[in-house]
Amino acid sequence: MHMRILIALCAVLAFAMPTARADNVLHFNGYTVYYSAFNSTLLQAKVARAYHLGPGCDRGVLTVAVHDKSGTPVAATVKATTVNLIGQTHRITMHLVHDGKAIYYVGGFHIGNTGDDPVKIDISVKPQGATGGNNFEIQQRFYQC
Repeated sequence: MHMRILIALCAVLAFAMPTARADNVLHFNGYTVYYSAFNSTLLQAKVARAYHLGPGCDRGVLTVAVHDKSGTPVAATVKATTVNLIGQTHRITMHLVHDGKAIYYVGGFHIGNTGDDPVKIDISVKPQGATGGNNFEIQQRFYQC
């Protein structure tokens, strides 16, 4: 049940939350990557805890899903790192989530001291069986409570 709540929330937020790419979609080599980043306070506390997302005003959540050209979800190697304004990097541990045929990757990260400065997130996606992957970045402001 928590899984369905998280997936439904992530699907809604993927289209509702602004990022550097307005549509939160990236196309490359026949694959489509859907991504979203948002403040973890938008999740119910027990859902955030269930997926080790650290609920709190100073925490963000990154979701990534990869589909092939037919629209079928595919497994991938997903890596992500936050980079603050002074260049400090922190790896986001991405967790694989299965719900029926759906495949998602979810990770939590620290927003920063003020939350008013934009957070840069470097993301690397390599679909399983693909000869290559893609690296991209998003930047977003996360406001603390």
